[in-house]
Amino acid sequence: MNDFIDNEKLISLVEARPPLWDKTLEIFKDRNATRIAWREVFLELRSDFDQLKEKEKNDYGYYKQMFYVKKSGRENGTIMP
Repeated sequence: MNDFIDNEKLISLVEARPPLWDKTLEIFKDRNATRIAWREVFLELRSDFDQLKEKEKNDYGYYKQMFYVKKSGRENGTIMP
C-alpha cells in the first residue's frame, strides 16, 4: 500500500464509532455492527476502498488488527477476544 494514512484521522474516525472501542455497549459484541463500522472508517480513509484489490484490503485489515493489539497492551501480537 503506497498511500499514507493519517494516524490522527484514523484515531478520530475510530473514536467516532463507539462500537469499535466501548466494551460497555451491547453492540460492541455484534460482529456485523463492528464490521460495518470498520468499513465506514476505511471508506473515510479511502473513498475507493471497495475497488481495491484484495491485497490492499488486507493491508487495511492489518491496521485494524494493530488497533486491537495496541488497545489490549499485548506485546506478543495476540488479539484479545
